[in-house]
Amino acid sequence: MRTNLLFVCSGNVDRSPTAEALLKFDCKYEVKSAGIDEGAPVQVNRDLLDWADVVFAMEELHKKAILRMMTEIRDKIIVLNIPDRFPYGSPKLVRLLIRRLRSNGITVPYAAWDVFLEKEMREDILEKRRNIQGKCECGATIVLAYDGEKVCQNCGKVYGRKHVQKTIDRIHLPSSYWSGSQDNQEKQLESDVERRGWG
Repeated sequence: MRTNLLFVCSGNVDRSPTAEALLKFDCKYEVKSAGIDEGAPVQVNRDLLDWADVVFAMEELHKKAILRMMTEIRDKIIVLNIPDRFPYGSPKLVRLLIRRLRSNGITVPYAAWDVFLEKEMREDILEKRRNIQGKCECGATIVLAYDGEKVCQNCGKVYGRKHVQKTIDRIHLPSSYWSGSQDNQEKQLESDVERRGWG
């Protein structure tokens, strides 16, 4: 039997829809989101609050608004303490949601991380590949470019595009970066997200 989760923020535009998307395809949960503002696409109401097994409020003000509507559900409200300063799907928002949900016993599936973070992670990988140093046959150091040929400034030897790409792939970022178990993938993402200062 699925657990019904309701995420509540102000406008139901950024925070609660991001949280909903993170758990949308987890078969353990039925997930919905709503906002307390009158102009919210989905406005929180008594039916939604009755439906929910757990209500995640982004801030204390949302909890207070909910309690004004239904005081009897106090025990099933959890405040995540996520401020309204992140756009929908932003890495910092995703990171915060993953942390706060985990601290409340809910693990976000790796596939959901992938949806929001893969683009940024791959951009980071490509940036690394643009600045990789290699060695020419003459012993000189050359900076390799993934998107073109390279000429050694010392001896003039030309390295073609395929050679450059093969060299970069050999000396940097193993092909296993996106393979392996889900635990290993999550650890890699945790490490990289921390390093980039998203958390």
